[in-house]
Amino acid sequence: RSRQLLEDYLREHNITQLDPNSLWDWEEMGQTPGHGTVGAVVFDGIANLAAATSTGGITGKLPGRVGDSPGVGHGVFADNENAAVSCTGTGETFIKAGVARRIASLVENGQHPQVAATAALEYMSNRVGGDGGAIVLDKSGNIGIQWNSEMM
Repeated sequence: RSRQLLEDYLREHNITQLDPNSLWDWEEMGQTPGHGTVGAVVFDGIANLAAATSTGGITGKLPGRVGDSPGVGHGVFADNENAAVSCTGTGETFIKAGVARRIASLVENGQHPQVAATAALEYMSNRVGGDGGAIVLDKSGNIGIQWNSEMM
């Protein structure tokens, strides 16, 4: 059912640069099902935005390390007035650059979600290094999907 919803959404919004088949092909993505970060951004069509990020963690991490996913404003952020954002990547650099909140601030100041995601990831990369990606949805239903890593 979720695949059909995605395909309908892409068709309805004339999004042609995404191939729905590649979004579901684990082998093509170089991934194994059940590993990695899962993120979601949602708009209820009325007035509410929400975001969620569940991290896949990092191999060989130090005991007690906390990544960006649980930190609101770093790996996840949502505000009904501007945007919902979910990020994945090198947690420490997302924390240092406050990527999710930075994206939402740029959207709040009039940037399209795609432009905002690109700018925030470039800022992070230039300022503190690191790579990853973000998905963004604004209160008008505009989306942004950007990454500066090999895959997202």
